[in-house]
Amino acid sequence: MVNSEYITQMPVFTRSFPDIVLEIREQKNVLCHIEIQSDYDSYMDLRMVKYGHLIGAARSEINDDSVRVITIPHQVVIYLEENRKIRNELVVKWILPDKKEIDYTIPVLRLYQHTSLDLKEMNLYLILPLILVKYRK
Repeated sequence: MVNSEYITQMPVFTRSFPDIVLEIREQKNVLCHIEIQSDYDSYMDLRMVKYGHLIGAARSEINDDSVRVITIPHQVVIYLEENRKIRNELVVKWILPDKKEIDYTIPVLRLYQHTSLDLKEMNLYLILPLILVKYRK
């Protein structure tokens, strides 16, 4: 697990806390960011973009051409409770000044739709305890 506190300096000092940031060292230091939501949040897409940028910027490097390179981590949102507004993915469309468009897509896992056996078959053992949330009602 990687430090999950990110501080920005502009316009004022602020702290952001993504839920889980993991580094997979066996795959050339691949970063993964996981957000766990109990219910629908209409601003989750914007928060994921913000967190992705903060995580990538904290590890950014200057390449041989003196260009800063920011690598955005793999991201996913895990929703614990059912809501009809939750989609299979979050999509943010970026329109750049030169009119190029970039669709940034973040996958969503609707945990409430899966059984513990489903998670086992998907090798998602670490999130098995979260499945208990759907039985609390």
